Order: sequence, then C-alpha cells, then structure tokens
Amino acid sequence: MIIGGGVVGLALGWRLRQEGACVSIVERGLCGRSAGWASAGLLQAAPDVTAKTPELLALTLPAHRAWRDFARELEAASGIPLGYGRRGLLVAALDESDDAVLDAREARYREHALPVERLTATAARRKEWSLGPSVRGALWLKEDAWVNAAALGMALTEAFRRAGGRTFERETVVELERDGSRVTGVRTRSRRLTAPHVVLAAGAWSARLAAPEISLESIRPSRGQALLLESRDARGAPLLQRAVSTPSVWAVPQNDGALWAGGAKETPELASSYDAEPRAETTGRIRDSLERLIPGTRGLELREARVGHPPRIADGLPLLGPSALLAGLVYATGHFKTGIVLAPETARMLASLILRGERDPRLGSFGVERLRPS
Repeated sequence: MIIGGGVVGLALGWRLRQEGACVSIVERGLCGRSAGWASAGLLQAAPDVTAKTPELLALTLPAHRAWRDFARELEAASGIPLGYGRRGLLVAALDESDDAVLDAREARYREHALPVERLTATAARRKEWSLGPSVRGALWLKEDAWVNAAALGMALTEAFRRAGGRTFERETVVELERDGSRVTGVRTRSRRLTAPHVVLAAGAWSARLAAPEISLESIRPSRGQALLLESRDARGAPLLQRAVSTPSVWAVPQNDGALWAGGAKETPELASSYDAEPRAETTGRIRDSLERLIPGTRGLELREARVGHPPRIADGLPLLGPSALLAGLVYATGHFKTGIVLAPETARMLASLILRGERDPRLGSFGVERLRPS
C-alpha cells in the first residue's frame, strides 16, 4: 500500500508490480497531479541543492545516468511520450552574482568528472540564438536533460495500472491502521484497506500521517508556480532548442512548441496553506525574469499556470527508509526539487528493501532518526 500518487509513489508502485507484488495507491487528488505537476522536469546530475546537501550526490549521480533507460522503459510500458530531451542545459549569467553561482556549479561538475563547459556570451548565443543581450556568459551542461513533468505523471499512472496496480483517487488517508507496533493498512474517510507494508509518499502531507518519531513541522510544503506559454516565433519555429536557466528563472521547451517556465530560486517560498490558485504577482515576476533572459518571450500567450507544493525538510534531504517505531511502515517523501530525477532510484532502493529486506547503505543518510522530535 502506497499513500501518495506523485511521481515517487507511482514509480515505486510500478517497480513493485513489475516484481510481482500486490500494490494499491491511495491519492487525495488525482494520480500524477501532485507536486511534480508544476515542476521544471529538469534531470540534473548535480543540481544546485547538492551544494548544501552533498549527500544527495550519492543518489542524483546514478539516477541521472539511469534516466535514459528508465524513460525508454516507461514510454514502452505506458504508450505515452515523455518529452524526454537530452540536448543539454544552458545555465546563463546575467550579473556578477550569477557568475558566482556558475563558478560553484562548474566546480561541482568538474569535481565529479561531469561534462561542463564555460561559454562566452557569444558562444552561448550560438547555441541559443534567442538569448538576450543581458547574458554575459553561461555554463553548458551537455548531458543534463529534461522531461515533461505532466506527461511523466500520466505515463507512470498508466504504466502502474497496466501492470495491474490499483488506484484509489480522491481518497484522503486519515489514519494508519496498527496492530501494536506493526502497521496493518490505512483508513480513509470511506474505507479501510489492509496491507503488510505501507509506504508514506504523500509529499507535503506526509507529516500528518507519520509515526510519532516525526514532528508535524518536519516536512513542510513549499509553493512553486510555473507557466506554459505559446512559444513559436514569427516563422513558426520554437524559441528554444534546449533547456536554459539562470539562478532566478528556468525555461524548458516542450515537444508541441510550447515553453514551460518558472522561478528557479533554490528555496521556493514556504506555503502557509495548500492554495493551488496561481498568483498574478508570481506570474508577473516569472515573466519579467524570463523576458530578461529571452526577450522574444515578451507578449507570448499564456496557455496555463500551475501551482505545486513540493515537500521540504529543513536539512534539504529526503526521508527514505523504514520507520524506527512501526514495523511495515516505509518513508519515501521530502524530495523537494529532486523528486523527478530521483524517482527511479528511490523506487529501486525501496522495492529491494520492501520485497527482500535489502537495505542500501546509502539510505543511512536519509533515515528517520535525524527527524525525531527533541
């Protein structure tokens, strides 16, 4: 039983079904439409969050390498194109503070022998002609990639169902069912569901259901907003060929010619509620930053604005592995900005733990012990 039908819960459910386990997913909304719905979908080997949380590199580096094969497997299993693009990420600098961010990222990529190239403004525009005059240089991360986050959620849902998994949508889990110190299932507002293992992958809602070993404040919702823009130029050609970003904004081309864009702050604002309504002022900030990077986006038609609430833990690390108090309870939450890139790796590690009792040594850095109330 998995609580949460986001990309992490769905990837784990699909992997468990591939290995023959009986799996159900309970989702408070619609499967595939949670935090990742408003994500950039960037697949980075060493994302910026690893600058302060280097432990994450033990997961992001192998996950990044495995993503191409995972994408092929998922597209074949679901019949849904993922919009997977491996044409590299161009990280641009617009001022001196951006230069410092690029310096740090370049050093991190070189430290781990990842392909990286520093480009002049002229060289950056040779790769992306639409970059504006404010661009003073860039990093070329040629093996970084991206995926259409919405398509990923739909594909994982379809693959899981085709593999025989059951989904209970628009069902809110209100309590874990227990027999002494063992979890035995979940209770929703309308039913009881039994299971020998329960995976808590409910994102920002996870702390409400966790064992007492986690305080309610341990996992907080952040708030991210992204825009889908019409993005063809006067000749009908897409404005971008590859993903581009600065420390304040990202832009990712979509297969249909649209442009997916959002804020790129390392820490999106903490949400005081789960309000999913787009904010006009946030839309304005994203568009202003985007126009500085890509002037041709000025005046582009807005197709859609989406809001997501990625779960964030104070130390910046996800919560992965077994509960220390309740046998049969496993955590898979708090991925913040790394949920999409880490979904296949999280699924692989936790499927081995649940089915065979094999505990990957890397899980030690992400265990529940660090979140116990003082």
